Amino acid sequence: MIGGDKSPYRSLSQVEIASGIARYRQKCWFENTVRTIAILREGPMSRLGLVAAVVMLFLLTCLPQQRINSGQWKGFLQEQPPLNLVEVPIPIKVSRVRGTIYYGERAAVAGATFELRDKHDNIVSVVTDSKGSFQVPNIAPGVYPFKVTMDGFHSTIGTVIVSDRSPKKNLIEIQLRLGT
Repeated sequence: MIGGDKSPYRSLSQVEIASGIARYRQKCWFENTVRTIAILREGPMSRLGLVAAVVMLFLLTCLPQQRINSGQWKGFLQEQPPLNLVEVPIPIKVSRVRGTIYYGERAAVAGATFELRDKHDNIVSVVTDSKGSFQVPNIAPGVYPFKVTMDGFHSTIGTVIVSDRSPKKNLIEIQLRLGT
């Protein structure tokens, strides 16, 4: 029996669903890559052809992630479906770019993307782990715009100030809002 007080099933939160989708996508990519390599290794294909096939598979798998193509956030990921941006009004001061992405009552958001634009106008991107934690290594002191993206949630934008004078314990903590 599903539903009611005696149901052995519980309903999943939207965070659990979104995290499950991210893990499923990663698993599918890995399984498809392993299958493709196994098939290609059986045939008369050169190593260069094998590498080209794996690269093509990787690119085709990653195409669904769309990037913003204009404005201040050009180059950053676009959540699906596109939703409003939530801005952190006060810059976050840290000595290192690391932190946690969560939802609701501190539920970790695994698979969220934390991005910042570095001093050379490149987008540096990391994905949160199962605890919602992330770390961007080797970011020099400076002021950087950032964006946190996860499908099904409103993206969060803001500014991070990296300074050697900031306390080492300071972390970036971002609470995502569920998209509606």
